[in-house]
Amino acid sequence: MLKYLFFIIVTFINLFAFDAFISSDKLKGLLKNDNIVLLDISKKSIYNAGHISGAINVDISNFISKPINTNPEDAQNKEFKNKLDIASDFTIEKELRSLGINNNSKVIIYDHNTDDGLSNSAYMAFILIYSGINDISILDGGYMSWVFQNQILVSVKSPNVNDGDITIKPNKNLIVDSSYIKTNISDIKLLDARSYQKYFGISKSKCITKYGHIKKASNSFYKDKFYKDYTLRKQEDLDDIYLNGHNLQKYKTIVVYADNMIEASIEWYIIYQEMGFKNAKIYKNSLYEWVEKEGYPLKRFKWE
Repeated sequence: MLKYLFFIIVTFINLFAFDAFISSDKLKGLLKNDNIVLLDISKKSIYNAGHISGAINVDISNFISKPINTNPEDAQNKEFKNKLDIASDFTIEKELRSLGINNNSKVIIYDHNTDDGLSNSAYMAFILIYSGINDISILDGGYMSWVFQNQILVSVKSPNVNDGDITIKPNKNLIVDSSYIKTNISDIKLLDARSYQKYFGISKSKCITKYGHIKKASNSFYKDKFYKDYTLRKQEDLDDIYLNGHNLQKYKTIVVYADNMIEASIEWYIIYQEMGFKNAKIYKNSLYEWVEKEGYPLKRFKWE
């Protein structure tokens, strides 16, 4: 009886749960919902040229901790992002309220079909999940998917936004640091979300001073989870990658890293929100921090 009741409850929850990646058709049917908040994370100039009707433009640099006297334009620079941390809880709550987000909001995020846009969308999703908002979706295929199917439902006008009243409930367990990885390296599943060239040590980013990957990390390039049109691969492909390829298991902690936290976000989001591994975490300062520490080496020319 209890097992049957549990099944009914889980089924009920799933019926009303948001898809991690939502189709344009499904989004169209949800836009009249008063609890929907639609976020466009593109640059202001791109947003102004055209966006989904009702979408609110978001500058994700507002959710990154900035040094004092920083030029705001530098926040769009990749190397600059590597040096930064997640914004303070106070700032996050303030910014989310300015976007009209409440505790019961259902948030849909999209970008304008770029690699950076995909990572930025996932970082925004991470901020929301970290803050206690779990009804979140990323638009599958991004803005172009919407345009192809709903050409008339675009706008160049910004909507009027009333402040929300969200009170965030920060989930600090979603974030780990270098000491956590070094202490628990034998007990966690560590995934490197960068390209195989960077993982193997053939190339590196300008902001990273060394070649290779963290010892015992497996390569899981986030781009491999998407088709060329930025739509997510089919579930059977994801199962092959994560369950068969990486042997991810529900009981084991998974930690994702890349050059920086933003680039790690999309791999983390797929594992956490799409695949349902709620023990997935992000190494917040990722390789930018790791390579600067004494006694934190990288492996090169080795697959693990």
